[in-house]
Amino acid sequence: MNFIATAYEASKPSIILSKASVSKVLLPGTLNKIDFTLNSSAVSIGVQRLPDKQLYSVGEELSLIPTALNAAGSVILNEVGDFQFTCSDDKVLQLDQSGQGSIVGAGSATVSVREKGNSIGALVGTVSVISGTQSMRYRLEVIPSLNRNGFTGRSLNSSGWAVGAFYPQQHPAFWNGAATKLIPLPPGASGGYGTAITDQGSVVGNTSQGAFFYRSGSTSIVDPPSNFEKFQFEDAVSDELSVGIAQKANDTQGFLWDGTSYTHLYSPWGGRFWPHGVNINGLIVGAGWSISDDFYHACSWRDGIAVDLGVLPGDSVSDAYAVNSRGLVVGWSAGAENGFRPQAFLFRDGSMQSLAAYFPTAIQSQGCAINDSDVAVGWVMFSSETNGFVYRPGVGASLLNDLLDSTGTGWSISAAFGINTSGQILGLGTDANGDTYHVRLTPSG
Repeated sequence: MNFIATAYEASKPSIILSKASVSKVLLPGTLNKIDFTLNSSAVSIGVQRLPDKQLYSVGEELSLIPTALNAAGSVILNEVGDFQFTCSDDKVLQLDQSGQGSIVGAGSATVSVREKGNSIGALVGTVSVISGTQSMRYRLEVIPSLNRNGFTGRSLNSSGWAVGAFYPQQHPAFWNGAATKLIPLPPGASGGYGTAITDQGSVVGNTSQGAFFYRSGSTSIVDPPSNFEKFQFEDAVSDELSVGIAQKANDTQGFLWDGTSYTHLYSPWGGRFWPHGVNINGLIVGAGWSISDDFYHACSWRDGIAVDLGVLPGDSVSDAYAVNSRGLVVGWSAGAENGFRPQAFLFRDGSMQSLAAYFPTAIQSQGCAINDSDVAVGWVMFSSETNGFVYRPGVGASLLNDLLDSTGTGWSISAAFGINTSGQILGLGTDANGDTYHVRLTPSG
């Protein structure tokens, strides 16, 4: 059982960083400085911070040692007895007033510190514990490519097969864990990509001629719904259960495809419904528009009944991207208060909760996929980089970069697009040389 200590504004701490047996390092910046008067001198206190992206074990001791500088930069307070610490949850971190303590359990807690006798306090950081196996890690595999062209993955089935396209030709292809294969296209069709691969190995996708369906070595073009010019697959879970979007002049509508015929999808308000995901029970999720197209929300649809999933507090728009067999949904929500930057959400038990809250310094984020164990993946953007994340129920969300085993040394995972029933993750990663590939991450213990 490990925990990740995350903090606010990682690039701007004015703190001293320390771990029990590690020398402290002064980090420049102004965040978390507290100005107060001591003996008529202007003083700022640099608060020690729990570091980003560092794993600790339950039972491990922490030693928080702040320091205070005067206006000239001279140290005037640096003894343990000069400060007083408090912790919001002693079931996570047991910390005495002097800043000495240890990790005792899973959860989340906030630590603050102040000068003894002074009412002003400073935030140190947020402690999150990852529970489950003793040390959850992921083994990284690069998805091979043909003719030195990159593979762009979009979906992963229960066997760990990935589907997508080869570039620069942009030809639909899949990888079965041992070999990469181009999907044969009918005469006249070119380009495109595979959108989803079922557990039976069938693939749906899109080409220059429209949507295609691939099964047992044979590919066929899928005609669009009546009165529409083009159809584009978004997701599939079986040969008889796929969803997509049909287009004609000035109109785009969502449809369910059962292998032979289409069912038109509508939002709860009678407007458009654009589907992005479907589960094995026929529950479809996506974005539903009002009849006048003046707003859209994440919605679900099954057997002719559409349901509004709502938005996160303070937001006005949302979209749903994936749903598991238990009906849990992931996607994004946004509003004017955050500049309409998307924030990842998880919808369960009739309500929407923020996954972005696990990354308080993030600018935007999105939930992309969720498996039947309710483990979700997506991406989160900070000021200068994008990282893939994984959310586990009862544990919380973690950056995948923090969970790679030795096979991921030197790698950075910028996004996670898919996850299967075994917990394997389809992601995008950059190696130590700066080259970017699609990768499969497999739980390794």
